[in-house]
Parts: sequence; C-alpha cells; structure tokens
Amino acid sequence: MARKSVRPGSGGRYRSILVPLDGSPLSEQALPLATAIAVRAKARLRLVLVHQLPAIPLSAEGRQLYLSLDLAARKSEKEYLEAFTDQLKKRFPSLTITATIPSGPVAPVLRQYVQENRVDLVVMTSRGRGGLQRLWLGSVADAMIRTSTVPVLLVRPEENPSPRPVLENLSQILVALDRSAVAETILGPVTELASLAGAELMLVEVIQPLASPLEGPAAPSRFDAELTRLRREESANYLSGVAEECLKAGVKATYSAPLGPNVADTILRLSESATVGMIALATRGRGGVKRLALGSVADKVVRTAPCPTMVYRPPAGTRRR
Repeated sequence: MARKSVRPGSGGRYRSILVPLDGSPLSEQALPLATAIAVRAKARLRLVLVHQLPAIPLSAEGRQLYLSLDLAARKSEKEYLEAFTDQLKKRFPSLTITATIPSGPVAPVLRQYVQENRVDLVVMTSRGRGGLQRLWLGSVADAMIRTSTVPVLLVRPEENPSPRPVLENLSQILVALDRSAVAETILGPVTELASLAGAELMLVEVIQPLASPLEGPAAPSRFDAELTRLRREESANYLSGVAEECLKAGVKATYSAPLGPNVADTILRLSESATVGMIALATRGRGGVKRLALGSVADKVVRTAPCPTMVYRPPAGTRRR
C-alpha cells in the first residue's frame, strides 16, 4: 500500500503558534505547553483575546451605557494581555511573542486569524471563562476542531493544575490510526511534535471483533476468531510500515492492534498508561448526525481524555482508502 513519507514538516514545521485566551486562569493553562513547544521550535507565540461585541441597544441611553461598558472592557482586556505578554517576555527573552485583541464571534475570528497569520498550530484549553461547568468544547473548542485548517492541541484544564511540565516529561504519544488517508494526516504534525519533545509514538489501530459472514440473524452472538486474527495481522503489517516511516523521520514508534468492541473506549483505556502523555488523531470534522467513524471517535476522545489531545481536520479533498 503506497503511503506518503512521514517526516517533520509534512504537516508543517511549527513556526507560528496561536493560544486563544479569554482572561480566565483556565484558558491560561494552555500556555505552559504552547510556550514549551514555541521555545523548542523557535516559533512565534501569538496570544489572541477576542473581544466579543454584545447587541447594541436601541435607546439613546442604552447606547451610551453600552459604549461606556464596551470601552471599559476593551481597556481591561488590553491591560491584561499586555501584562501577560510582558511576563512571558521576561521569562523567555528569546521567544518572539505577539498579542492582539480582534473583535467579533470568537470561533470565526480565530479561524480568520489562523489563515491570515499562517498559524501552524493552535494550543488551547477545552474550557475557558465560566469555570469547569462551562464547556468551551461545546462551542469554541469544538468549532475549532471541526473547522480549523491546522492541528488543534487541546489541554484539559484543572482546578488545581500540576506544576509538572508536559512537554519536558512527554515520553509517549498515542496515535490513533484506521488505515485511511484521513487518519494518516495526523502523522506529519505529531511526528514534528514528538521530534521536538524527544518522545516516542505509540501507533494504535483498534480492531473490533468481526462477525462471521456465515452467521445468520438468529445465530448466537459471537465473532469469528480466524477472521479477527487475520485482521490483526494485516493491521500489524500496516503499522509496522508506518513505524518504519516514523523512524526515517527520526522518531521511534511502537505499534499495537488491540482488540476492542469500542474504538474510543479502547483508546481512552490505553491512554491511562503512565507512559502516555498525549493522544493524537485526525477527524473528518463532521457535526450532528453526520459524525461518522473517526469523527465520532475523536469527539468522544477529546471530551474525556485524561491528557492533552492533538486533533487535525485534513482538507476536504483527502481521500479515504
């Protein structure tokens, strides 16, 4: 089976990294990981706080109050972002950092910023302002995952985050594959990240039990062991080839074809290993009733993963084998 070479840069070397902030400590938890990547990649770190415009009231008195509140909010956001930028520049003097406050709906503004500034990677938390009960993942993060043209690295925020640095202690990244061209698009971005971190890749294709074609609807619920064994052998051969490509790119990779009735649950179970510090996978980016295959897997993984998750939605033209 022909396969593109997997090398750092085939998915973009990280030259420009975006971190969306909303002024909350939860959104700031993406910064340690983003900063560590930017320092190692010698990339520009871009901090963006989107100013949201409320509906303008109709009355003259209401408009006057609106303008006053909007001006105060803009001033507060500017002071916050400037202070945060100054702190980072003092800690990382060699790092190029920019900060901006565009206005508008958050997700569309961020997507436009990514395109206009040639951003290579978005690092953000899955939840922001409003606390752990308010899901960014239901709005901003979810929209970025489904529509971003670059990989999105999601950090799950905690009320009491560990001071333990993620990238410096990242030993293994679990990469979910399914032998499709779509799934393989994650290999470029994740190989680049693994190279920066000195991490190993764990290539995984979950094999679901196969039912025998000889079984009828009334047959006992069971799967054909021989068919499943052959499928796992095929998977191992495929993953072995991918691992060789990763090694050519300078990144060591192990591989596994575990048996599991549910792909997402199996990936999550494997991610609980003490050696796994991150999950990486591609998604078709579909929403609603159109969520299929790896799209639905990515959806469940990013919502419940115990570690940071890199998600990439490849261009629409990426074919499926």
